[in-house]
Amino acid sequence: MAEIRREIRDNLSNVRKRIGDAALRAGRNPVEITLVTVSKGISPEIAELAAQEGCTVFGENRVQEAREKIPAMPDGLAWHMIGRLQSNKVREALPLFGLIHSVDRDSLAGALDNQARERGKPADILVQVNITGAGQQGGVPIPEIPAFIDKISNLDYLRICGLMAIGPHPAG
Repeated sequence: MAEIRREIRDNLSNVRKRIGDAALRAGRNPVEITLVTVSKGISPEIAELAAQEGCTVFGENRVQEAREKIPAMPDGLAWHMIGRLQSNKVREALPLFGLIHSVDRDSLAGALDNQARERGKPADILVQVNITGAGQQGGVPIPEIPAFIDKISNLDYLRICGLMAIGPHPAG
């Protein structure tokens, strides 16, 4: 476990430096940037090592995995749903995640709004944008973003916190 902890510490140091450098190049304060530690596919024990190294926000892309992992983790961590969320998983997802990253369909926005209303607590979301134009990639196409945001802005139990986009994957 000591070797894994050292690897996590080294990787985090490298990532934090890259984030800091990029933030400064963009004229941003690095402390304004939130690192979301993706813990999908790793055990709670390994994820807990990342938490011990200062990671406080974790991202999962499967509701089933998060449902098992989150209770095994220390209290006080924030959890984000980073993958494509199916409408039929919304009821399970909302109690687990403080932020849903991948809202890109009217049906999903409506399901989140309905479930959040039942819970009596608004759902915080990010609108996923398809910046590559690739059909296999999720997200709202760029020209459709204003209309989509305008439409879902009328849902009382959704709070749009921003946009989420995934850049193109380099070939190779």
